Amino acid sequence: DEDEDDEDNDSNDSDESESDISNESINDEIIDNINVIKLKEIEKISDENKKCVICLENFVEDDDCICLPCIHIFHGDCIKKWLKRRNFCPICRFKITSENIKKKINQENI
Repeated sequence: DEDEDDEDNDSNDSDESESDISNESINDEIIDNINVIKLKEIEKISDENKKCVICLENFVEDDDCICLPCIHIFHGDCIKKWLKRRNFCPICRFKITSENIKKKINQENI
């Protein structure tokens, strides 16, 4: 019976780590202060990156966008809503934390 209990605990551990990735929230104030950039020179973006994977709409010049620390770009409103529910990049699943967002904001303000 102890072996069965150990197996149950092991499976719970793996479930927990998966939920940690998606449920650890980022401070709303930090999300609201992420620097929004105007998308310029759309022709320089590769074809595979010319649409926001959240809303599935193509980017157009002068869209308000956000570039995450993993360098993926999204419409500003789309990714802010996403980050209020999940703490990872929807493309590469890079874990987004308050710390790496703050660091990116500081780098952009230099």
